[in-house]
Amino acid sequence: MKNVLVERSSKERIESISVGDLKFSMHDEFEYADGGIIIGLYDNDMIRKDYEDEGWSLEGAFCVSDTDEEISIDKVACKLDIREGDGGYVYYFDNDGNELYEN
Repeated sequence: MKNVLVERSSKERIESISVGDLKFSMHDEFEYADGGIIIGLYDNDMIRKDYEDEGWSLEGAFCVSDTDEEISIDKVACKLDIREGDGGYVYYFDNDGNELYEN
């Protein structure tokens, strides 16, 4: 398993997340899916807190891999908010740097 390194600014906002050989930083170009600009970075603790605050269960599958394997929240390394054109979308990666899709 590869290490996940999180860097925060003095405002407690995450400035970058490294997952294996990948590094994502605030306001960088996002090179996956439809592209865009990274406007938010969330680590596993922040994802869990958001879901718990909404009253959603953390049990069972949280995401699926590109091979349709169900992935628990324990293996989700980060969530990225991406701004693209007039809209945006969310993207997830697991602890090994694999792309995930919200279930």
